[in-house]
Amino acid sequence: MEIPTTGETLDNIVCFWQPEKAIKAGDELDFSYRLYWSAQPPVRSPLARVMATRTGMGGFPEGWAPGEHYPDKWARRFAIDFVGWGPEGRGAKRHRTGDYPV
Repeated sequence: MEIPTTGETLDNIVCFWQPEKAIKAGDELDFSYRLYWSAQPPVRSPLARVMATRTGMGGFPEGWAPGEHYPDKWARRFAIDFVGWGPEGRGAKRHRTGDYPV
């Protein structure tokens, strides 16, 4: 989840999670996480990783032409490039197209 801000340098990113079992009053919970600031993560995941993400206009009303003001209704398209192993294992190649919920 991204909380809107007035500029790119003020982004405030948060996350949320829902436990499998309800938390009761008085329960004690411990949380931990790690953050890495480097070009490559220190531990190699067996899963594919995102190499690049692109977004732009993905659909628009009939009759609209580029260069005009943005249409009132339009779709956003995402292109995400993955590299590395996928869920099928080493050497598996798969190309997927279609609409996926985000």
